[in-house]
Amino acid sequence: MYDSDIKPNALVTFFSRPIVGIVGSVASIISFALSVYFFSASREISELTYFVHPTKAAVVKTGQTSRLSVQFDGQKLTGDITATQIAFWNAGRRPIRSGGILKPLVIRTGNNARSLEATLQKASREVVGLTLDSSHLSSGAVGINWNILEQNDGGVVQIVYSGDEKVEIAAQAVVEGQPEIVRLEYARPLSTPSEQYARRQGWPERILGRVMLAMGILVLAMSGWLFLRRPQRRWGKTDWILLTQGPFMIGAGVWMIFYEVPPGPPFGF
Repeated sequence: MYDSDIKPNALVTFFSRPIVGIVGSVASIISFALSVYFFSASREISELTYFVHPTKAAVVKTGQTSRLSVQFDGQKLTGDITATQIAFWNAGRRPIRSGGILKPLVIRTGNNARSLEATLQKASREVVGLTLDSSHLSSGAVGINWNILEQNDGGVVQIVYSGDEKVEIAAQAVVEGQPEIVRLEYARPLSTPSEQYARRQGWPERILGRVMLAMGILVLAMSGWLFLRRPQRRWGKTDWILLTQGPFMIGAGVWMIFYEVPPGPPFGF
């Protein structure tokens, strides 16, 4: 009789403690996030994606090249000339074959700004068989073809066009199972675009977020372990600070991994 009365009361008392509720809530959030991630990663879908590099190089700028004359096919160019790079790749697990392309990938400049040159700067693998269709450069369109794009396969195209950095660059395509391609953007302001973007893509930014996430999980686990060892001890201010540091560091790590690191192709520019 004595044992049957004391065990349920001890169990209820344990689960009624605030620390148990906090740890359980954090564990539920982490479990939900992981389940969504693994579900998305396991889906066999194609995901043609493109990303316009946030920095554009001004080859010629009106008013700053008084003694420089630029010609194209024997004709003198008097306006701005800008170069930009566009990366494209298959972010999905399902390969994109040439036979599954319903509408070819075409990169266009805004307002049909004339493209002067289009070159393939990088290809993830030679077997991909990337080729460019430059027959419509005068109307600002560059076509891209390939044999097959497996996961993380793609390339980088550089386009030199007549116009300034404000000209919009967009791409369109329709592939089997994907009616509209995905566009990634890096919307954060850049004070020194080239240097800052390159720095944020480097390995220190990627590792720091993962280290912060691992430390947060460790601190949270240590807090729970200390509580389970001495459940009757009265928690002071220092204990509660230690407890709140775990979720804070986990949140900071997730933020650094998914927000601080800018988007871009898996093979780099």
